[in-house]
Amino acid sequence: AVFYDAWAWEYERTGNSKKADTIYSQGIQKGAQPVELLQKKHSEFQARVTRQMMTGQQEMPPPPDMSRPALQ
Repeated sequence: AVFYDAWAWEYERTGNSKKADTIYSQGIQKGAQPVELLQKKHSEFQARVTRQMMTGQQEMPPPPDMSRPALQ
């Protein structure tokens, strides 16, 4: 899940929301673990995109959390 979140973040950061959405969806479809984390990050991403569309202002995404929960 961390890999897909970081990958999608790079696309979102450069303004490619469509590709970022595709990456989140791929990660969820492929069952990246923990899938709940990826679903949460995807929902947060979708909320940011919706706000941007409504306000017309670019909102920078927070950097991805690169910690690996399985190793903690």
